Amino acid sequence: MAETTERASDIVEAWLKQEDAIDPTKAPRLQELLERVPLQELIAVVERQNAIRAALASTLSPLWGVYSGFELYEHTPVAPGSEEYLDSEKYQLRPRDFAGAEERGDSLAPYITLLNQIRRDHPALQQLRNLHFHPTDHHEVIAFSKRRVVTGPDGDPTDDVVLVVANLNPHTTVEATVHWDLGALGLLQHLLKLLVVFIIWISRSELW
Repeated sequence: MAETTERASDIVEAWLKQEDAIDPTKAPRLQELLERVPLQELIAVVERQNAIRAALASTLSPLWGVYSGFELYEHTPVAPGSEEYLDSEKYQLRPRDFAGAEERGDSLAPYITLLNQIRRDHPALQQLRNLHFHPTDHHEVIAFSKRRVVTGPDGDPTDDVVLVVANLNPHTTVEATVHWDLGALGLLQHLLKLLVVFIIWISRSELW
């Protein structure tokens, strides 16, 4: 609980540092924000936001990277709308206790390690031009796939297909239906082969 309180204080402090730079007519002030949303929930939202960003970046692009401190949920921009972090290592030395954060469960490092392992295991994620988006019926859900023909253990060509469905809303669970393009997944030709076999089987059954 002490670690959580300390992290909460860090978030509040970082928010206050940019308070003067934020137009109150465009963004809620901290006090108003905390009255509407519990601080613990704000921390959880930040954690989910970083996890979503990491999952999308590591699967959409064959190359990806993060700022040092991203694993510790550092996220405050140097200015509203900026991708550069406030208090980054650009102008100062920032020692961080990565091991301690991971022991407390306050680190995204294990999740990033898992994403990198998935990237190593799937050659399809190592290319960009094989990216294919699939329609969903909810604007907060994104679905895409990557497919690459590789040589299997037996020396024969095989499909490496990765499907990704992500909820872009860090606040709540979202339900959606994904309409997968079977042709893009390389499944259409297999279905056609099964259909031909089924038709032949029906024809032979009638002859019997």
